[in-house]
Amino acid sequence: HVRVSAADAARLAHGQSVATEPGLGDEPEAGATVAVLRENDLIAVGSRDGDRLRPRKVFVESVP
Repeated sequence: HVRVSAADAARLAHGQSVATEPGLGDEPEAGATVAVLRENDLIAVGSRDGDRLRPRKVFVESVP
């Protein structure tokens, strides 16, 4: 899993990629599928593409 900030969660909820941030969870391998969490809420399932985290399936319309 990877934990993201509120700002990154909002970007992911709109289908945008975000920069990976070391220290927010286990650093995923390139192409690995990961659960993307904001606090304890599942935001999306994504994958690492270079230094970006790209959403593959988003589970929220907005982030409070």
